[in-house]
Amino acid sequence: MDLSDEVAADENAYMLFTMEDGEQIKVPASEGEYSLYQKAYYYSFTCAVSAKEMTDTVICQFFWNGGQTEAYTYSVKTYADRILASNSSQKLRDLIYAMLNYGAASQIHFEYHTERLANAGQEVPDYTQITIDGYPVNTKQGTTLATYAGASLLLTSETTFRIFFTVDSSIADQFTVTYKGETLPLGLRSGKYYADIPDIGAKDLDEYFTLTISDGTETAEVSYSPLSYCASIIENAKGIHDRELQDVAAAMYLYNQGANAYFAK
Repeated sequence: MDLSDEVAADENAYMLFTMEDGEQIKVPASEGEYSLYQKAYYYSFTCAVSAKEMTDTVICQFFWNGGQTEAYTYSVKTYADRILASNSSQKLRDLIYAMLNYGAASQIHFEYHTERLANAGQEVPDYTQITIDGYPVNTKQGTTLATYAGASLLLTSETTFRIFFTVDSSIADQFTVTYKGETLPLGLRSGKYYADIPDIGAKDLDEYFTLTISDGTETAEVSYSPLSYCASIIENAKGIHDRELQDVAAAMYLYNQGANAYFAK
């Protein structure tokens, strides 16, 4: 948004996003990011959507004291199609194709608007031929009272990596998990504690995240990559994952590879 100084300083001004399900997200003007875009500076406002929502239409409208803009509509799919119709680099186009394939795989898995898949009309990889190697789970067990118990990915509006721990009840109030020196909030589900690492970008899905767990006396390290989780889904050693979830894991892996190529990682 191109905002005058007066509007930008209006404490009552805000951007309103209306999601397809009717949810409304209000972002105050003060939270807009003032940054360079196409050789000029503008205020940008962010509305997060999940992978399965790439074809959802979002209504955007800005309000301030004394006025409002018209309502604009947009979607991730609209943006992607605009990029694919331009003379953008092949690496960016490959990344967009991988992103749309990931979105479509998520739609199928979650049974969400499968009548309008994000990758409609484009070639879809044979996910059954995708394998992921070289991402083992690395653990250094220094305590028998707090141990690594598994991991999962939360595929909401941001990709969150969740790691579970089995903790002896005698030290539950002393149990801590730290990441890069910061103590993470803990949750409890089905008798296991967990810690989340949120907002993981596509190019970082192959990174290892090392967490230190402590029972108050001893410590242990767990080093795990989101692709470790994807690899376990595709391998499906216990036969508990359906084909649709395996396709999501494979599509996420290809999305990561496309992001790595685009960002020259």
